Amino acid sequence: MKISHYALVISFLVVIFGFGIVSKLQTDRPSSVFENRTLSQEPVKDLSLIRSGEFFKQYETYFSDQFLLRDKWVGLYTKLQVLSPKTFVNGYYIGKNGWIYNQPAIYTPEDDLKKSAEALNELGKTLSESGTKLYYFPVPSKTNMTQKDLPKYLPEGVGEKNKQYLLSHLDRTVVNYEDFRPEYEKDGYETVKSYYYKTDHHWNEKGGFLAYKLITKRIHKDYEAVSSDVKKSDYEHKCYNGYPFSGSFNRMVFNQVSLYADTVCQYIPKTYSFKDYDVYRGAVSAENKVPYSNIYAEELVNKTGTFQYGSAFTWDLREFNIINKKSQNKLNVLILKDSYSNAAVFPLAHHFYKTSVFDMRYNREITASDYIKNNKFDMVIIFYNDGNIMGSMYEFDKLPQ
Repeated sequence: MKISHYALVISFLVVIFGFGIVSKLQTDRPSSVFENRTLSQEPVKDLSLIRSGEFFKQYETYFSDQFLLRDKWVGLYTKLQVLSPKTFVNGYYIGKNGWIYNQPAIYTPEDDLKKSAEALNELGKTLSESGTKLYYFPVPSKTNMTQKDLPKYLPEGVGEKNKQYLLSHLDRTVVNYEDFRPEYEKDGYETVKSYYYKTDHHWNEKGGFLAYKLITKRIHKDYEAVSSDVKKSDYEHKCYNGYPFSGSFNRMVFNQVSLYADTVCQYIPKTYSFKDYDVYRGAVSAENKVPYSNIYAEELVNKTGTFQYGSAFTWDLREFNIINKKSQNKLNVLILKDSYSNAAVFPLAHHFYKTSVFDMRYNREITASDYIKNNKFDMVIIFYNDGNIMGSMYEFDKLPQ
């Protein structure tokens, strides 16, 4: 064998074992920001696992997750996929002008949708017996509203069909539901797109503000004390230009789109102030009381780092409470939420005396049903996006898995 052959083999072994040794010596990362998941940790050296071979399977996954410069390698691989003829990269389509889209639903799981309807009807019935109104607002999601930009050869998504199927099985006598999609579409498709971030799966401040306006308008029909006079002129539209924004879709394709494709903006009230709220990070108690900026737009106050959707509004907290002592009514409201509501809950709180915000996904101590039983609410608002219409967030009597 020639010396050059030996050198090649030795170099190969140095690289392979060198990377392995350094990967082993580095501190294990608990999670991946890009992949939005927990990374495997070193498996327990258990004799039964070794005998069964399960230990080696777990170790292979662990080694892969903790490999040196893993994000760099996966990012390079993702870039190669973007340059290939593939339609979806890591499950996402990168369109024109920095827009990123995920794959829409292509089938209708009728049994699962019926379960959601049954759960909503049952909750509505239970609440009505105690004099509490239930409102259900499946607000328009980016996935369902921007399908026109996907390649024409793809099968048409059925997200809207699925939502309508669910709504058709709701009992209006106990569930006060409203479909806001027509209001979002009435000014044309380009206006629809203006309600959403290019590189994230959420809507932006414009989409959230319209939902806030429509929700108060709907509730005003039942409660005249709830003002529906929501005007943009009563708010300052403030944008934070020149700051990077890490969109959720962009992270899933390892930032193949510029971090400056989106700009974070807010509507800041002129006629009142969020500073006037009594805000509690958790239950209402002295030790939980915090400044409003501890929850709402905390990173925008400091203007450091890379913004995310949670930076602009609120992160997904399991529970927080807002008491508005300047309220014109004494209404006590519960909002069961997913992340779409984050852009609207603080202005919504202006219309009630007390607003409790509860995220079923992260509260492992009490179920939504028990939380409702333990408190007296005048109304319960379920504020989910219309891509979130079935599954565990409709199991109100269960803790998250």
